Amino acid sequence: MAFASAGDADSEPSSQRMSEEIRVFVPGVWLVDLRDADMVFQVCQKCRTKIDMTTKECKKAGTGCVTIPADEKVVLTVATVADFSGTFRATIREHELLTFTSCSDVAALEALVAEIGLPGLAFRCRADIVLGANKVNVVGEYITPNFEILQAKPSLLAEWDAAERPAASYVYQTGEAGERVVGGMDNVLMCERRRGTRGVRRGIPSE
Repeated sequence: MAFASAGDADSEPSSQRMSEEIRVFVPGVWLVDLRDADMVFQVCQKCRTKIDMTTKECKKAGTGCVTIPADEKVVLTVATVADFSGTFRATIREHELLTFTSCSDVAALEALVAEIGLPGLAFRCRADIVLGANKVNVVGEYITPNFEILQAKPSLLAEWDAAERPAASYVYQTGEAGERVVGGMDNVLMCERRRGTRGVRRGIPSE
C-alpha cells in the first residue's frame, strides 16, 4: 500500500484489526508528556463509557443509558515517551503510568497531579517498555498502528545490551514481521510509515 497523498487528509479514518500483532521492546525510555488533564476518570457501570465531569453523564446517555458511576476509577490517556533516538506517542493505562510516575496507586497519582500538575510527571522514572498494536487507523492510503504501552519496568541503571534487555542488532523486513522485535523510538516510527513493517530483530524479554 502506498503512502498517503495530500488529498488523503480529508478522508474519513477507519479502524481495522491487524492480521498479526506488533510488539516492540524499547529499553531506556522516559515519559515526557501526557495529553489529558482528566486522565483519571469514572466510567458508567452499565455501558463502561467515560462519565463527563461536568454533566455527570456517560457517553451513551443520549441513547438511553442511565448513568451509574462504577466504584473504581479508570486511568487512560496518550503519553509521549522518548529515548536517545526520538519521541513517540502511545496509549497508556494505570499500571504503566504508575510505574513512570513512581506512584503507589491511583490516589497517589491524583494527589501528585493536584500538587505539581501534569508537567511535573515527566522524567520521574526511566523504564524499559513493551509497545503493542493489534489495530490500525486507515486514512486514505495512510496506515498508522494504534500503539499502546503494554508493559513498563523501571531501569534507570540497568546494564545495556544484557540478555534480558538486548540492544538492536539489525533491521528486518516484512517477511520476518511475525517475530517480536526490539528497537528504539526511531524503529517504532518505521512501523507507522510503511505497510511492510520494519523494526529491529533481536528478541524480547519474556512476559
